Formats: sequence, structure tokens, C-alpha cells
Amino acid sequence: MRRAALLAAVFALLLPGMARAVSSTPNIVLILGDDHGWDHLGFLGHGYALTPNIDALAAQGTVFTNAHNTASVCRPSLRTYLSGLHSAQWDARRTALRDIHGPIPVRRESAYYRTLPRELQRRGYVSFEGGKMWEGTFQDAGFTAGLATSVGSFFQSIGDDFGRIGIDSFRSFLDTSSDTPFFAWLVPMLPHRPFNASAELRAPFLGLGLSGPVVSYLANLLWLDNVVGEIVAALEERELLDDTIIVYASDNGWELGAFISGTGHGKGTIYEQGIRTPLVFVYPGTVPAGIVREDLVSIEDLYPTLLDYAGAAEVPGRWGESLRPALEEGTPFARTQLSARVGLPGQHSGYFARTVEWRYLNTTDGREELYAIRTDPAELTNLAAENPTLVGDFRQVILGTAARYGVAPERLDATGRLVDVSGAPLASIALTLKGRSEDGGRIRLRTSTGTGGYFRFANLPHGDYRLSSTGGQTGNLAYAGQSGRRLAFSLPVAQTGAYLPIRTSRRKDTPAAGDLSLRGSLVDSMGAPLAGVVVSTRGPNGIREQTLTAEDGTFHLENLVAGRVVVRTARTATARGTRSHIMLAGVGTESLDIVARSRN
Repeated sequence: MRRAALLAAVFALLLPGMARAVSSTPNIVLILGDDHGWDHLGFLGHGYALTPNIDALAAQGTVFTNAHNTASVCRPSLRTYLSGLHSAQWDARRTALRDIHGPIPVRRESAYYRTLPRELQRRGYVSFEGGKMWEGTFQDAGFTAGLATSVGSFFQSIGDDFGRIGIDSFRSFLDTSSDTPFFAWLVPMLPHRPFNASAELRAPFLGLGLSGPVVSYLANLLWLDNVVGEIVAALEERELLDDTIIVYASDNGWELGAFISGTGHGKGTIYEQGIRTPLVFVYPGTVPAGIVREDLVSIEDLYPTLLDYAGAAEVPGRWGESLRPALEEGTPFARTQLSARVGLPGQHSGYFARTVEWRYLNTTDGREELYAIRTDPAELTNLAAENPTLVGDFRQVILGTAARYGVAPERLDATGRLVDVSGAPLASIALTLKGRSEDGGRIRLRTSTGTGGYFRFANLPHGDYRLSSTGGQTGNLAYAGQSGRRLAFSLPVAQTGAYLPIRTSRRKDTPAAGDLSLRGSLVDSMGAPLAGVVVSTRGPNGIREQTLTAEDGTFHLENLVAGRVVVRTARTATARGTRSHIMLAGVGTESLDIVARSRN
């Protein structure tokens, strides 16, 4: 009771806060516990867990208590944090890549995915990987710095001991990144085994009648909390807290008393204790403090939320939604029902559907279970037999959810990075994309690589494409064993579009690309969106950028330079082409909404 009263007092002190100007590129620090049960926290009223530093973060920010991972074990769950993809989407893409290009080294396929550090780098971020990541080296996953310099054994990578041996590597990264927005992935392998916390950390839990394994877990959890405190202190010492988003969550859950994955209701199972996590957001002056919410959240929502705060473009093929409006405005999150597939072959697996009041399970071994989850969070009393109508309704939800895993969006992006044979990015290389969609339509677009070597062709329909450099600017384009002046690929690659890490060599200097972006929409004279229309720009450096409008008529062009930019749209069967201009200045993204006149 004393702890709850103290926390309530802290919340009350922190709630009144003056709003401040929001940075267009806030720093982002993602801290993940490993095997941390969702309710094993002091601020959620656990009787034994000591987590004062995580409790302080909760008091300074907004907490979603009904957040859910996409898996109940670490590796597939971490893939979602890294890429925004459900583990089933990740697996489908990997299978498709292997079918097209042959074997990919084990745990090295992250080089072919649009990861969070890659997307943030397009906005000028540097990034640091510290601790458990498990998808190759930090370079494979798109980080600019990190500890995972080699893969190691299947169950271990170099750098997994971050936090256990201190956080000096993170401090050094901060000291070299003070003038650049940064993203930090900090995943101490705690309270995960080995349970080797010091005697000092074990002492608070002795003499309470707890079993040895429970004492060991709680001591490791206190160790994790100390590491969180060190991370926050490192940011505070450098006066970075006001411009930094801090997120805390856990990669999967844990059940006290069930210390073998796949047993009980915890890790390795489909039950809530295995996949549920608290999700804490701290951003002083922007995200309200002391707020605890029950909204139904998937960790798939974290990827678009962080990209939203960074001002980055939305990445298609992801199922998550940005939480930013709900966080800042206090409005209810639109989702009233959450359903997904959970589990790996050979484990306790199946589908679940969740409302705030109920949780339904449909397992691969044919069982159906229903729990009044608000009053029975441990899922001890199966109420399926007493509620046949509700079970039938949830069963229909699961049928729709299952169908989603085999369907790719109608339009996807082809994006990637162009580097030379030494791995250095090649900027300002003009690229031409030619292709034919599945309905026979011809597509021809041009773009140029940005300062980090990145490029993007957006809103492409499914079909076959060829990518080439314009005017002999590079040597052979090489990707996954392909070579030649033209690189061939198809959409969709599973459900997630194409990410193409390309190696080549520069042959010809070209005008410099910029770091500005232009977003807008194209509608007809009646206000209806025009989809699939070519929008092109020509800037003061002569570089021409082209893209296709999305289904809602929106477009996004990158790598533009400051100055007067001419914007043209192609004509359609119903609307005339347009010509506009806009002055770009400074850093960031400008907006231009275009109304096309009727051809009648």
C-alpha cells in the first residue's frame, strides 16, 4: 500500500506539464526486457518485484497495459520490434528470397528487410545496437554501430552481454553522436537466464518464503531495473532526456514457477502471460505523464509509431498502426479487437482473439478456450462451454485472421541501398525502373539515391521489374548472386515488397542529391483521390524524381535539394496533367496538395 500511495503521489506531481515544441527528429531509445512477465512490475502492484527505475519511467510517461507481442519466445518477437513484421510475414519473405536467390546464411537474412534503423537512417539518424538482436551482425540489420560483430552459435551472438557487463559502449556512442539524432536498441539479456545476479541483488528476496528459482528470477529482474536506471542516467548526464523518446517493453513473458519454455501459461505458450507486455512511452512535454491505458495494442504498432515521430514515410505491408495520435491527444485507440497467430511448429500454438473483456484461443491441436480476461488474467477458468454464441463469433474472427497471413497488399514498395564494392554508400546515382504489372500495364519510373545510398519506388503493383542505372553511372549491379547492368526482381516478395541491397561501382559523377522530402495528395475536381498516377519533380540540380500515387492519392518523394522544384503529374483518362512549383528550404518535409482538372 505504501508503494502504491507513493507512486500515486509521483503521478500527481508529474501530470501538470507545460507543452513544448516537438523535435522533428527526436532521439529514440528502445529498451527491451528479456523474459520479463508483463505484471512483474512494482507500478502494476506485484507483491515481490522491485523495479523502481522502470516504475519511474511509467510515472513520467504513458503505459499501455494491454500490449501484445507477436510471439511468446524471443527471436520471432524481436523480428517484429526490428522490422514491424509479424514473424509469419518475416518467414514468408525469407522463404520467397530463398526460392529466388538460393540459400541465405542462417541468421543473416536481416540484410534483405526494411528494418527500423534503415528507415530512420533515411531521416538522418545514426543507430546503435546493444544486446540481444539475433538477426546477424549490426551491419546486417542496418545499424551504424553496435556490438553484434559476428553471429556466434545459434543461441548466442557477440554483444548479448550488454548490460550484464555495463553500458559503457552506449555511453561512448552517445559521446560521438551528440549533434545527430540517434536510435538506440538496448536489449540486456535480463531477467533471462543465466540466473547469476549478485548476492546483493538476491538479498531483498531472501526470507520471504520464495523458492530458489523465483528468488533468482526476481534478482535478475532487479539487475535489469538497475541497467534501465544507468541508461536513463547516461541520457540525463548529457542533457538529452527532453529530446528523447524512451520506450520500454519486453520481448516475451514469463510465468513464475514455470521455468521451462512451453510449460504452464508463460513463455513458449499461446497464453497471455507468454505474449503480453507493458508498453511504456516517455517523451517529456509531448506524451502525457502518469497515464495508464487499457487499449488493445500489438507490438506491430511500435514500428509505425516510431517512424511517425521521426517524420519518416509509412512503410507498406505492415499491419500495425501509429499510436501517436492516441498518445498525444488522449483519444481511444481505434482497435477494439485484436487477433493474431502465435507460436512455432512443435510448440503450444494457434490463434487468439482478444477484447478488453474476453480472450479466445483456437489451438492447433483443436481446442477452444474462452477466458474473462479482465477478471481472470491468469486464464484459469475456461468459459467456452458456457458461452457458445460468443465462441462462435470469435471463431469467425479467427477465420478472417488466418486468411490475412496469405495475402499481400495490392501495392508495395521496391526500396534498397546502393553501395560500392567496399560497402560505402553511393549517393546521387540515377536509377530507372521498368516493368509490367500483372494486368499488362507498363511502368517506367526514375529516382536517384540519397546521401545514404537509399532509394525507393513506391506504390508499385504486383509484377516483374528491371532496375538499371542511367547513363552508365555504375558498373554491374549485383544483388544476391545476380549481376549485369539490369537487376531483375518481382513483386510481391511474400507480403512485404522488395528490399534490395545492391553492390556496384560508380562510373560517373552526377549532381548531388539532397535530404529534403515532398509529400502531398492528388485528387480530381470532385475531390476523389487519383491512384497510380506518375508524379515527377525536377529540382535546381537537374535531378528528376518520379513516383506513383497510392490508393488514397498520396505521394512521397525523397532526396530533393533546396530551391525551386517543378512538380508535374501525368494525365489520366479523366483528369488533365498538372504543372506546379514549390520552394523547398531548410531540412525536413514540405507538403503540396494538387487538384487535377477534368478532361471533359
